[in-house]
Amino acid sequence: MGQRTTLAALLAALVVLGAVVALLAGGGDDPPPRHAPERFLGRQVAAAGRDAADHLGELAALRRFARIGRPVYCGGARKPMVALTLDDGPWPLSGRFIALLAREHVPVTVFRIGRNVPGREEYVRVERNLGWASGSHTQTHPQLAQLSTGDQEDEILAGQRASTRALGRPPMLFRPPYESHDDRTDRIIRRHGLVQVLWNVDTQDALGVSASTIAERAIKGLHPGSIILMHEVQENTLKALPRIIRAMRQRGLEPVTVPRMLAEDPPTTEQLRKGFDGCPVDLTPGKAAS
Repeated sequence: MGQRTTLAALLAALVVLGAVVALLAGGGDDPPPRHAPERFLGRQVAAAGRDAADHLGELAALRRFARIGRPVYCGGARKPMVALTLDDGPWPLSGRFIALLAREHVPVTVFRIGRNVPGREEYVRVERNLGWASGSHTQTHPQLAQLSTGDQEDEILAGQRASTRALGRPPMLFRPPYESHDDRTDRIIRRHGLVQVLWNVDTQDALGVSASTIAERAIKGLHPGSIILMHEVQENTLKALPRIIRAMRQRGLEPVTVPRMLAEDPPTTEQLRKGFDGCPVDLTPGKAAS
């Protein structure tokens, strides 16, 4: 329902813009002014069309990976793309993350804890409007594999509902806290049409390491196809990001959202089957602290 609403809104916007362009372009004997408004609006129509096409491609990719039902650890590594991901928000620090990443034109994928959303819905909407991708991260951040099947499903769905209320549409991405999932979790995720996204580069920022250590671990993992785990609640992660972004650009790598990576440089079936071992680089020291 949420995806159909989004697509309908995009198509409606295209129709309205097209009508305005046609109105401005038609009639009258006066020569068009310099910087004609119809030329400007025409560019907006073209850009909106590209955005709609990109959205459709990403939506199709997400649906395909939801049907496959295997966790995603990385991209295909055929294109110079890297996905930065931020867990555990929204948080009081979210505004500073938004300001930095918007200024640098770096889109990210966020995995939100449901209980953190109330009172911080504006952060969620701003991130959505910046083109960031949204995923859920349960309602209260438990070790899912330690819960009963019913409690697992309750946690997953409550987290989904919290994000949906703020976003206006359900997120299609899901990340299990602490990487804790089992066959029951995977079946629940598949049944609800979600894509389970893990990572192949863990900065370990959740353990309170220094900004320098976070940057060094992220930079070591800056390879095509990498999905890099960080957290939206860590001051040192915020401090590390400028250095990570500089290194990414120096290496000619493009920051993309997970849906875009899945649409344009997806992992192969063999990579999905191998999990972590299917990724070009695996930097996951110790136990995941997501």
